Amino acid sequence: MKLIIFDFDGVLVDTLLIYFSIDAEDQGVSLEEYKSFFKGNIYNAKRSDGRPMNYRPDFFEQYDTKTRELKVPEELKKILAHLSLSYTLTIVSSTSTPSITKILKREGVLTLFKDILGSDLHTSKIK
Repeated sequence: MKLIIFDFDGVLVDTLLIYFSIDAEDQGVSLEEYKSFFKGNIYNAKRSDGRPMNYRPDFFEQYDTKTRELKVPEELKKILAHLSLSYTLTIVSSTSTPSITKILKREGVLTLFKDILGSDLHTSKIK
């Protein structure tokens, strides 16, 4: 069986504004600059002036609170269910595995994914 690897944020759910409100809004980073951080490893992102971001130690606690109403679109659920019949589905993400698991379980699609590899396992999606 072939494997399909998904990212989570921005692919299965739209969390950009949630991430921005927790991470960047109070650090003087514009939304456009913040979007550019996702072109590489968000954990290595540097501001346009070269300074690193100061990520909140309670980021995923804040994330879990703000994503309680987050939905996986119904059409996407149907596509994932269809794909899972022929492919092994996996997620590799910069979000923590427990946070992803909570959302997918609540949305009724957790069982479609064989593995969820979040930032708690490694901050590099490549590794």
